[in-house]
Amino acid sequence: LEKAKQALEAENADLATELKSASAAKAEGERRRKQAEAQLQEITAKLQDVERSRSELADKCIRLQSEAEQALQQLEQAELKASAAAKQAATAGSQHNELQVNALTGYDDTCRYSLYHEPF
Repeated sequence: LEKAKQALEAENADLATELKSASAAKAEGERRRKQAEAQLQEITAKLQDVERSRSELADKCIRLQSEAEQALQQLEQAELKASAAAKQAATAGSQHNELQVNALTGYDDTCRYSLYHEPF
């Protein structure tokens, strides 16, 4: 009976050691789980920040592309107006020169006519 009692006590001690070890392992597992959950929350928050930043940058990119297209259209319109103005200026310059030549030529002819046809 004494041997059976000692065997049961030894088995009880082994079971107590196993229980203590299992409890420690469980506590370690819980600690790691909580740590992993905290890391997951942190990573999730960072991911949300990155996604928000990406969305803001995409919106900004779209807005800047639109502004660039508008600026390009305005530039093209300004170039067309400048080209038309340059053509008008060239035409006006040619007309001015032609009028000056005609005026001088006409003046000379008028003077010559007056010199020869005026009564003295």
